[in-house]
Formats: sequence, C-alpha cells, structure tokens
Amino acid sequence: MSVLHLLIILVMIINTRMMQNFTQGQREPKYMSLFSVVNFPNEACSTSTGYNGTCLASSECIGLGGSALGSCAQGFGTCCYFEIRACGGKVTANQTYLQNPSYPGTYTISADTTCTYTFYKITTSVCQIRLDFAQFELGPPISNNVRCVDSGTTTDYVSLVHSAGSTTRTEPTHLCGVNTGYHVYLDMGAVGTSPTSNAYIEFKLDSTNWASYARKWNVMASQIECDKNYHAPHGCLQYFSGNLGSGTVEAFNYNNPTSSYIGHLSGDYTVCIRREKNKCVIGWTPPKYSLDPYGLSMSGASIADTARGSCRNPSPGSAATTCTNQFIRIPDATQTTTGAGPFTTTTDPSLVSCDRICGKKLCLGRGICDDDADHAVVYSKKMPFELQVNFDPAGGFPQSQNNKGFKLHYFQLPC
Repeated sequence: MSVLHLLIILVMIINTRMMQNFTQGQREPKYMSLFSVVNFPNEACSTSTGYNGTCLASSECIGLGGSALGSCAQGFGTCCYFEIRACGGKVTANQTYLQNPSYPGTYTISADTTCTYTFYKITTSVCQIRLDFAQFELGPPISNNVRCVDSGTTTDYVSLVHSAGSTTRTEPTHLCGVNTGYHVYLDMGAVGTSPTSNAYIEFKLDSTNWASYARKWNVMASQIECDKNYHAPHGCLQYFSGNLGSGTVEAFNYNNPTSSYIGHLSGDYTVCIRREKNKCVIGWTPPKYSLDPYGLSMSGASIADTARGSCRNPSPGSAATTCTNQFIRIPDATQTTTGAGPFTTTTDPSLVSCDRICGKKLCLGRGICDDDADHAVVYSKKMPFELQVNFDPAGGFPQSQNNKGFKLHYFQLPC
C-alpha cells in the first residue's frame, strides 16, 4: 500500500472521529493532529546525488537555504543538502559541504587569499565539529623542512581553530598538501552554552609560489552533540571507532602522489581509538616493509632501514637525545600480546625501552628489526587507546629523505 493511500485512510478515520464527537454533543472535541503523526527526527540522510544531507520538512529545508535532493523518513521528509561553494562563509546548518569556488573545478588565485569558514551551533547541546575531507588538495609543504608555514607567503596552509567559549585556541598542526579521506575534530565550546567566540577553519593561499596550483577542497562539516556515542574524547584531533576495533591511521600528507612533495607535516596532536566491548589491548603495525618501505618513516636518511627507540638507541647521542623532535608515542608500549610493559631486551647490556618511536621501522629499539627484518607489532593496554604524534613545529628533514610519517594498522584483542 502506498504512502498516499495510508494518508487518505488516516484522514478518513480522523474525520469519522470528529463527526462522532460532534454528534455526541461534545463542545470541545479532542482528536489527534495529523501533523503530530508525521513528526520525524532531523537525522543524517543520503541525497539522490550521493552526498550526505539532513532530514527536514520541505519548507524548513527551503527556509534554511538548502536544496531538496531526495526523500527520507519513509517519504514524509526531504533530504536537505547544504553547501557553501565560496571562499569562506558562515556555517549554520548541519552536514554542510565547504567547497572552493568553482568546485568541482580547481581554484587558482592571482593574489594571496584567505578563506575562512566559521561554525555556529545549531543547538546548545552541540560541542564538536567533525570535518571530513572528501577532497583536500592544496599547495605542498616546503621542500627543505616539510612544513606548512604559518607566516609569510611560502605555501598554502590551513589553520584549525577551536572555540573555548569566550576565547579560541589554534591547533598547532597546520595542514597543506594532499589530505583527502582524513578527518579532524574541533571543539565548539561547552554543552549548554552559546560561545561568544566561534570555531573556524581558515585556508591561507599563497600566490607567490603557487598561484596557478590546481587546488581543490570539499569538506563536510558535521555538528556533534556531547551525548552521542560518536562524540570524540576531549583533546583528540582524530577519533576512530567501530569495525570491530580495527582500522588504519596515516600521517597527514602521507598519500601525496608527487614524489617531490612527500613528507609528514609538522604538528603535535593525539589520535584516539575507541575501546570496543570486551577489548583490553591494542596492537599497532605498519604494512609489510617489503610492500611499503615508508610505512613508518619519521627520521633518518632515505636508505636507512633502522628502528630507533628513545631509551634503546645509543646513537647518535645519549638516550636523552634520541627521538626528541620527530616521533610517535604509544603509551606503555611493549611487544607482548598481553600489553604488559615495559619492553625489555636481553642484549648485552640489558636495556628497557621507552614508548617513543622514530627512525624507519616500528620496533622498540635499534638492532631489533634492522636490515631485511620486518616491523614488529607493538601492543599497549594503556587506556584510553591513543597514538601521540610529535613532529617538530620547525619542520622535519628534507623531502629527499622520504620521511612520509606513518601508516599504522591497529587492532584490538579481547580481555
């Protein structure tokens, strides 16, 4: 039976009930409102073009400046699509796509350009914005130290700015290069408040060196309420969940297809993994070294094949000076599947490794997986599950050293 037939039957029932009330002499008849029957939650939906939208009444969608692209709520609602195809703007609707002018075409400039997208809460229960980079191709990082500069006119870069209520806080990680498929979270201020300062994302585009660069971006901005189970823990720039506790985390700009533009970006941030039910240990490992020799490549010459652990490696300096400015940290790292640490070796002399990792292989110290040996699997039972990234704000090593950062597969083990 079609929706139209159901509506006709429903109206007939209501009319019959009204006539009964009238004939029984009721001065104030009570009956069910038709509109209360078709109320529906304003949840995410899929538009007819494949983009995400929000399920709204048709009139509400048009009133908010959206486009009706398909139906939802069993035909009672409209899947409303929102976009800002311009160099900046105010973001006032959920599931809004932020796109460069002329998207899906590329965007070139003739002068230095700033595009700022500012986020406004749709309700006071919102406390985060998730930005999904459906497409993100900007000017590349600087070649001599692989960083997205935050002053002058050297290359493009993106600033991520959190709202702290009455003030803002700029994320120390700046983005440039190719980051398609990645995501970040921004704070929107405490729940129940309307902050006097707003979170925003700002694109600074350089015309001195990259005026004709074929840049392109398409970023979906989703507002998240604090009581949702997909709300990221505080302090997490990235947050991964689901898929039975397994997935892959990559450094920003890891997949830049141009060899002269590769290299991990500077920044200091935390990647968080949701602990799944009945899971107590997390394991980390890159792809097989023979398949991707740069699956972990944070420091060292391009021909290096050596792991470094901050308390294990006696060279090039003392333990206190190893893995100090380009490293990842897996809290309480060990190489036992129980996650019990700390990690120790039986070499002469016996040493205890710290949980900071750098170099060209994922192992907890030099000499453990050198030469043709593959990466180790590093475990931790420290909760919450985190990967802490520390790439020197002054930049890394020259791009010729092929330090792409990391591509780490993770999985969780039962308690």
